Amino acid sequence: MSIHEVATLASVLAARATPISGHVAGAGQSHRTLILTVGLVIGIIIVILAIPLLIKKVRPNRVYGLTFVLAQESNRTWYAANQFLGACLLIAGLITVVGTLIIWGGKLFRSSNKTLLLIEAALVVVPAVIAYIVAAARFRNR
Repeated sequence: MSIHEVATLASVLAARATPISGHVAGAGQSHRTLILTVGLVIGIIIVILAIPLLIKKVRPNRVYGLTFVLAQESNRTWYAANQFLGACLLIAGLITVVGTLIIWGGKLFRSSNKTLLLIEAALVVVPAVIAYIVAAARFRNR
């Protein structure tokens, strides 16, 4: 999925969330749409970043992946660790996307945009951090 496709998907979802009647969405509604669109796009980006790791297309480097496994100087360990990280990040990204869509479609957390922002931030950050911690713990002592 390209960046253009992600932007198009986000635009379509934002348009669907905007009221169709003659009423103009209030600031609260536009903030809600922005928060959920950003959460959805970040979740999709996490999924996109996970795929090359999962299919072992990322060569050893110091920026992308579980970089501490470079010290072990084994390509086999690098690819195994990052394939596992890719699987964990794929799950984390899907949790973020599905959770955001449930909040959006179920019209949950309408009372406060601050609460929605906190929930959405947790929905983006917590799964990704847990994915990294799990992968790091599994390959730290190999």
